[in-house]
Amino acid sequence: MILIVIFFLLVFIIHSFIQIIQWLINQHRLYLIIKTIPGPKINFPLWGNINLLTGILRNQPIGLQSKAFINLMNDICEQYDPNNRIGLIRLWFGPFVPIIIITNANIAQKILNSKDHLDKATFYSLFRYAIKDGVFTSKTEKWLHQKREIQNHLKFKALQRYIANTERHLATLNERIDAVIDDMNKNGQIDDIKPILSTFVLDVLGENLFSTKFHSQSTGVEPKFVRSVNRMLELSYIPFLQPWSYYFNKSILVYLCNLAIFLKTMNYVNNFQYSVRKIILDRFKMKKFEQKSRKQLSLLDSMIESRISSMNPDRILKLNQIETQINTFVVAGHDTTTSALSWALYLLGHHPEQQQRLIKEIDDFLADLNLNGESITLLSMRQLKYLESVILESLRLYPSGPFIARRSRSEFKLNEQTTLPGNINYIIFIQHMHMNPEYFREPKKFYPERFLRCRKETEFEWVNHQAYLPFSGGHRMCLGREYGLMQQRMFLINIFRRYRVKSLDRFGDCQPRFNFLLSSAHFPIRFERRQPQSTPATPSFMTTVSRHSFL
Repeated sequence: MILIVIFFLLVFIIHSFIQIIQWLINQHRLYLIIKTIPGPKINFPLWGNINLLTGILRNQPIGLQSKAFINLMNDICEQYDPNNRIGLIRLWFGPFVPIIIITNANIAQKILNSKDHLDKATFYSLFRYAIKDGVFTSKTEKWLHQKREIQNHLKFKALQRYIANTERHLATLNERIDAVIDDMNKNGQIDDIKPILSTFVLDVLGENLFSTKFHSQSTGVEPKFVRSVNRMLELSYIPFLQPWSYYFNKSILVYLCNLAIFLKTMNYVNNFQYSVRKIILDRFKMKKFEQKSRKQLSLLDSMIESRISSMNPDRILKLNQIETQINTFVVAGHDTTTSALSWALYLLGHHPEQQQRLIKEIDDFLADLNLNGESITLLSMRQLKYLESVILESLRLYPSGPFIARRSRSEFKLNEQTTLPGNINYIIFIQHMHMNPEYFREPKKFYPERFLRCRKETEFEWVNHQAYLPFSGGHRMCLGREYGLMQQRMFLINIFRRYRVKSLDRFGDCQPRFNFLLSSAHFPIRFERRQPQSTPATPSFMTTVSRHSFL
């Protein structure tokens, strides 16, 4: 008996030894290929450039580690490929996770449009504690299934059902801003615009996704789960900067260095997820949506309806899968929309000429609707070309995701001379490309005119549209793109029909922070009414909307 145990033990040891040798040989081959790409010096292959990450962990507090990593990538790109001659920079984190940073738009498009690069990078698995395995983090096969279920609910035609909810919450937002303007002590000044925008976005999402009222605007306070999720995303950077932890991403042990904070945050997140689960179950059991017109269905109702009405098993999502998708939309959708709105206000508040041009376009647009007796529609809002340019330019300067990352399943042939091996993580550095003068002239300048298609309007050209990736690109482009753009259009039309804004800090003082996503801008702002409420000849935007509602 003892001999049998010893025999199997020896077999196990020999097998493990062979596996380790094969793995080391493969990693060495990978290393020999990777090291030909420009990047930081590698003194010891087993250690690689991990010292760069441990330096961030050692020298930066938790809230600033993510920004330090973005700064590190910018510095590496400037040092090892200053003229974007190659567009590839190598980071070798020992035997753990080889990374190639992409700063060339053409290479980025090849990766994004390749079916062999649909998998998210290894470190995206660290998100799953906060938002589970939804469309934002899932692997290719699961993502394709989720996409088929979700995409019809977020297409242009489906957005009609969300307009009324957004319109109501815009009215509440106007009341809050008017109250600040009427307050003699505040005189229209808000010390930090972020909570105002965050509660507005959350209330809209709650009704659109759940048919549930969060009442965040009425209380004026962000719910605990919103603050907790942001904290959770910040904590996700800790294992991200520890590549060895990727192999243990399913274990809570990777968070031991911040165990108390993590457990407290997870408690809030779990409470929120429990609330989401309860809403889903209640609505599923009661089938409340059967009493509604199809046009009034929320996204959650639509997903449940699809599950019940479809006889094709391939289209059926379990309730926990629906919960996963709702979590993704609330967490990712809330943060990205709030971020986009806040940075747009920040930029317009510092650029009165561009703000005035936007105001004139909105006034002319609404006047034409009054004259012709037409309604504001999703399609008609697209006539506002300068509004569209403002949105695009603010997303260029402050993209919601500073980078996106993919993992290759097979070799990637860049050209006749260069072929990269499989099982590599690619970081497509969107922020760096958006600030590259090769793609955008005077990239640090807020200049919406660069996006106008008519060359007579601008001396700046949109040099290479492949370099513009605020919503990612290729096969895994953001599914919520049209929804987010709709929210931004309606918000900016509403604000600048009624108010002028002025950012009260010095331009550039408000520095963005990151937690895998770009955080919202925190800055003081002043709102001024454009016209007195009592002037009947110039009705407010919401009054105009009452006659020409969003349809």
